[in-house]
Amino acid sequence: MKSTESNKRLYVVATPIGNLSDISQRAIDILKSVDLVLCENTEHSLKLLNYYGIKPKKMKKLTDHESENTIHTYLAYAENIAVISDAGTPLVSDPGHRLVSHAYGAGFSVMAVPGPSALIAALSVCPFEPVPFSFVGFPPRKKSERIQSVQHYASCEHTVIYYESPRRILGLLEDIRVVFGDDHPVFVIKELTKRFETHWAGSVVSVLGQMATVALRGEFVVIIDKRVVREPKVKETDVPLQAMIKGMLAEDMTAQSILKICGGITSMSKNQLYQLILAQKQEK
Repeated sequence: MKSTESNKRLYVVATPIGNLSDISQRAIDILKSVDLVLCENTEHSLKLLNYYGIKPKKMKKLTDHESENTIHTYLAYAENIAVISDAGTPLVSDPGHRLVSHAYGAGFSVMAVPGPSALIAALSVCPFEPVPFSFVGFPPRKKSERIQSVQHYASCEHTVIYYESPRRILGLLEDIRVVFGDDHPVFVIKELTKRFETHWAGSVVSVLGQMATVALRGEFVVIIDKRVVREPKVKETDVPLQAMIKGMLAEDMTAQSILKICGGITSMSKNQLYQLILAQKQEK
């Protein structure tokens, strides 16, 4: 149906990621007019609303932990609702997905009120080619799971973007160094649009060295330059290896399992072997 067809409206409203001036007049008008504003943190959001003289008729908390009944109660309470996050565009590494999903089922028109997004803002000032890109959001907190996440993109031909907290930013960069190599280019930016906005660009080793000497505060966006994937050079003696890999793939073995088995019986580097496995998998 058309976005304006229903009288019941859920507005997904983007709010500033730092500089309070980065909000649209339409967003202000909608936040003034709706019957219910849903937000991550009422105290935090009231600072923004008060700054613009917005006195919400009703405010309620919306995180990723509300029950299904609570979400349905919100949707039954009013026909004009706005959802905001602490900063930026809701649902982009912020709560709101379940609300939007249920709103469609309840007959709401779900309408975007676009504005700031740390993801897009960071890409716009990044020296790397911005598209295509893969946005991961926040990586897992456990180091082993985080490394698996980074490894998943090790041969990606896209620019890769992560969000990360100050407590774990150096750990993420170290994992990127291990997986992608010391010289792989990265771009890191923090405190976007704020007074202390800072960025670092260069090899992951040089960025790690620079960041190790400064106080790390605020939220970080980490952008990994795409890896140029080259076809592995297969030596004549490695041709039987291809047949072996095909056979293991036919048995539905994982790429990681094949890598472990074949790593000790080929002259290829680990990365070349991994690319060969992926190529064989695509052919399959």
